[in-house]
Amino acid sequence: MADHIDDPSTPAKPARNIGPPSRTDDESVSDTSRWLAAAAYLFVLAIFVLYEAKQRARDDYLRFHARQGFVLFFVEFALVVVSTILQHTVGDIRVLGAVIMITFNLTFGLLAVGVSIMGFMYALSGERWHLPILGAYANRVPLS
Repeated sequence: MADHIDDPSTPAKPARNIGPPSRTDDESVSDTSRWLAAAAYLFVLAIFVLYEAKQRARDDYLRFHARQGFVLFFVEFALVVVSTILQHTVGDIRVLGAVIMITFNLTFGLLAVGVSIMGFMYALSGERWHLPILGAYANRVPLS
């Protein structure tokens, strides 16, 4: 049964590209750009970094992280709004409401903090890390 696995005539399936984030060693990324890019993942600071990235049209590294940080900020803000609405509706139920709210806030809160920390660290180290799921929407943020 196992001989079909070791058969050299069977074509191998191509491996998915699950490598590390792309490094920007070939680009000259200044320390200021790295710190600003890292600050893009710090909730409200994403708005200020987005404004600064608009002013620096040639800094692709900063613009990349500013877009992603803004998308993350937008999603985090939406989760705060949803959490507030849930708190005033479902949260009024005695025990079940408390369980639902604690679960919702812990799940999405820890997820948001974790993604923010990862984005901060990758931006500070000079790497272009694409946010899972949300990274696809980052290019839709206008910076012109």
